[in-house]
Amino acid sequence: MPERPFDSDNARKKQHAEQSNNELDENSPTNNNEQSGDEEDDDGNQIKGNEEEDDQEDDDEETPDFTDDEYGSEFTDDYLCPELMAERPQEHESLNNVIIVDNLPKVDPAKLEKLKGVISKVYSKFGVCRNEYYPLDNEGKTKGYGFFEFQNEQMALEAVKQTDGYRLDKNHTFSVTLMSDFERLTQVPSEATDIGNLLSWLTEPDGVDQFAVQSDDPKKTMIYSNALSQPILLEERSKWTETDFVWSPKGTYLASFHEKGIALWGGKEFRQVQRFAHTGGVQHIDFSPCERYLVTTSARPGNSEAFIIWDVITGQKKRSFPVEQGSPYFK
Repeated sequence: MPERPFDSDNARKKQHAEQSNNELDENSPTNNNEQSGDEEDDDGNQIKGNEEEDDQEDDDEETPDFTDDEYGSEFTDDYLCPELMAERPQEHESLNNVIIVDNLPKVDPAKLEKLKGVISKVYSKFGVCRNEYYPLDNEGKTKGYGFFEFQNEQMALEAVKQTDGYRLDKNHTFSVTLMSDFERLTQVPSEATDIGNLLSWLTEPDGVDQFAVQSDDPKKTMIYSNALSQPILLEERSKWTETDFVWSPKGTYLASFHEKGIALWGGKEFRQVQRFAHTGGVQHIDFSPCERYLVTTSARPGNSEAFIIWDVITGQKKRSFPVEQGSPYFK
């Protein structure tokens, strides 16, 4: 209960307490409290310093339960490690700056440093290569491919352009691609389409040939077996080709012409085997004697790819050439 100003008994008690405190020596607990910064209120109650109050408040705080699986889930990586996360690679850096080099020599650990020196010499001319990684097998040998990170995307693109197909020696020719193309390159059908035996016509008991006939009205293409008695119709389709058709040298493929390119057909049921996109209207084609390569021509004004050489098996464009004047021809 607060002290009343006119309470004489309390006043005398207070005065007596003050006189007693003054008579205490320097080693008394009261003087020690004064030196440590403690104070007393008007009623003589001792008030502790700010530091003891802070300690008391800290003791009162609830200690986190670190055994709780959800503790800390609200903290993000950026909050916990801001400096480290600021240095993490960005998506464009980790993909467009990295190239994959395949068909590297497979070497043991003793020759790894020598291999790194040779490859580093090849790619140092295209810019700064910040990191390189050579995957190893269980025996410590390289697996024949590596990853190389350049300082920027332009350096990586130039490295791909200049070294894809680069011949290191007679046994190793580089196959180079951007890491950003990896997903596209790995998107292959889960099951290959069975087109049958492309040389099935050779199994015909009488060994007869096949030939194709095209009619203009209506637009139809018909394939016959040149049987001994009379031709036998094997396949007939409307609008199979837009302009013309050509057999490959060994008779494996039938090529049809379209506004957007060339399509190859083969097998017993003449399914589509491959297609080559060459816009502008292909006018002429020619196969290599072994049927491994195909040349398509589309000589249109301003066409920078009048000639295109294709890989028949993979469908990959190997090279292209422009035509400055005149019409292309085959010799």
